[in-house]
Amino acid sequence: MPVNIERKNKKTMTTETKIYETVAERLRKFREEFPVKTGWALNTEMSYSDNLVRCEARMVSQDGHIVATGHAEENRNGSFINETSAVENCETSAIGRCLFAAGFGGGEFTSADELLMALKKQEELTSAVNGVKNPVKASPSGGNGENKTAAQKTKESTDMDNLVSNLNLPKGEGVLYEKQENTVIAKGKTFSVRGLLKNKGFQWDRRLNAFVLHLS
Repeated sequence: MPVNIERKNKKTMTTETKIYETVAERLRKFREEFPVKTGWALNTEMSYSDNLVRCEARMVSQDGHIVATGHAEENRNGSFINETSAVENCETSAIGRCLFAAGFGGGEFTSADELLMALKKQEELTSAVNGVKNPVKASPSGGNGENKTAAQKTKESTDMDNLVSNLNLPKGEGVLYEKQENTVIAKGKTFSVRGLLKNKGFQWDRRLNAFVLHLS
């Protein structure tokens, strides 16, 4: 299900709406139209330079024609999640951009930070999340979390709550969500909601011992 994001244009002072779909949703649409048996493929090529990981994704038709491409780059030192999953993160982003370029986006190129910033205006979603008893916490976006003010921590927690609700992520008792760069991590007691998480595009990361969702 697409996520509607409202933001204010500072030049025109008007409110604009962007639509975001996860990479999993884009991929589902692609495979609905072009099942594996049709011969259509999504190919990726990785390259590495020092701490940088780069990926080019290509959509290839059954006759070998390149229909669309998408590129992404990640720094292994850029975040905690990239220390262990830079390759997966980079590949998912490239595939998401490739699918969007071919018309399977259902919206616009959108960063995870844009998702977080825009959700404050959706008061009814915030109220709904606040009524849920299970804890949902936001991960620090940089620096030492202990040095952050109470207001900053509250803002991060609220933003994370809004993102969880807007993406309609499963809320089970003891399920915790964190955000690292453009990745959402589901930790804690996720066994009971593992099927719902997989349906949302989460994948199990054995190194993190958690489910991860890469946002393009």
